[in-house]
Amino acid sequence: MPIVRPSQALKSTSLYKAQARGEWAENRVAEHFQRKSFRILKSRWRTTYAEIDLLVESPRQEIWILEVKTLSTFDFLDVRVSRKQKERLKRAHLFVQSKTPKPVRLALVFVDKKGQVLVIEDF
Repeated sequence: MPIVRPSQALKSTSLYKAQARGEWAENRVAEHFQRKSFRILKSRWRTTYAEIDLLVESPRQEIWILEVKTLSTFDFLDVRVSRKQKERLKRAHLFVQSKTPKPVRLALVFVDKKGQVLVIEDF
């Protein structure tokens, strides 16, 4: 029987695959916003209220909290984020707003399996 290293065993789990897919999507979103001259401030930032996938600053000096979601199609977007998760993100929004004088915006960003990005602002 071959010896299986923990990292190899981990790579076969659905959790690892979901994390890898999430990182891939976050990278696509970061590239998308950088092409629009946004500056990446933080990624996967854990606050006491929620983990913020990406925190970026716009050319107009606005801070954006980006919640990134992967999906296979852009159908049924309204049910992709639970009410509980939306509430956590709104609390994180208030937390970030308390730390900066700049305006803070919240956006859901969806990435399909082709890497296409759809941004829903101020949901």
